[in-house]
Amino acid sequence: MQQMKSTMGKSSYPSINESDIKNYQIPVPPLNIQQQLVAEAEQLEAKITQAQAVIDSVTERKNAIVTSYL
Repeated sequence: MQQMKSTMGKSSYPSINESDIKNYQIPVPPLNIQQQLVAEAEQLEAKITQAQAVIDSVTERKNAIVTSYL
């Protein structure tokens, strides 16, 4: 945001030039940190997938339990 604010005009309708945008620098963490973040995200996605499978099977499991007692 600071980079954009510094290149925007001070008029009532601020705008940014394409050349300014091309020169912006976006900081990113080192590669090893990025890889750790991706690994953590993948682990969380696996847990979400497992939880969704349990949720999706609840109706079938409930019906099996009810049927076994009838």
